Amino acid sequence: MQKILGFFAEYWVRFLVSFMIGVTLYVATNLIENQWSLVRSHCDACFIAGSVLVGISALVLLNFFGAFDIFSFYFNRKKKENGDKEMLYDYSLRKKGERAKFKLAFLPYLLMGALFIVGALILYFLI
Repeated sequence: MQKILGFFAEYWVRFLVSFMIGVTLYVATNLIENQWSLVRSHCDACFIAGSVLVGISALVLLNFFGAFDIFSFYFNRKKKENGDKEMLYDYSLRKKGERAKFKLAFLPYLLMGALFIVGALILYFLI
């Protein structure tokens, strides 16, 4: 129980951000469809919000494994103290060390996305 509470205490901002993204997508989808009284509209909005959040969690997971290191390397090239440019291998090792403290950064987005998808399934079976 202590580990779970520690996890929520460490990633509470990500949970809040993912919840706000989900609610914003939910409201935007319902505004676009403009059918607030239909259960199908709410089901679609929940599913779209959940799918986007699961996609964001997949991108965060790919970032954790270093899939986007090459792009950030070329945008953030820095010179070392002795004037040499940092090589891609050294850069990816440095970034891997920085990412080590955020091992489960994808999980808040995945959990909120799953929560929205479960809400969509519940609403779907109510129809």
